[in-house]
Amino acid sequence: METLCLRAYHFPIVASEFNWCLPGELLWVQGPTCTGEETQQCCGCGRSFTGCQSQRGSTRGLVQRHDATAFAAEVHTSVTAQHGAHTLGSPWRRQFEMDCATLSRALLAGGFPVGTPVTVRVTDTAFVLRSVRTGE
Repeated sequence: METLCLRAYHFPIVASEFNWCLPGELLWVQGPTCTGEETQQCCGCGRSFTGCQSQRGSTRGLVQRHDATAFAAEVHTSVTAQHGAHTLGSPWRRQFEMDCATLSRALLAGGFPVGTPVTVRVTDTAFVLRSVRTGE
């Protein structure tokens, strides 16, 4: 069975965009770490994806097809490398894995074709994905 995921990729940087993730890194949506206006203005945590391995941000991700079993294994490997095997079974780790699965379901439900660049806006209660038109 296949699923969709987001991967970091190099894109032409326009004003206020950034990509500090590893090339090809699996991305997920982390809730904002800042509050209020600074979430959208200052650091960018409210408008970026987070790399599963590097924990760095990127304002864009590229939709890619992925085998569902391999996707779960990559999520598992990423979080173990980042936080250690002692996190197995922890509530935080289960939440991380659910967040990755939720993003995958949102990509499927949103009908985002493979190869589509996507941006995100994150609030305390939701995230909104938007495809980026070519040339943006």
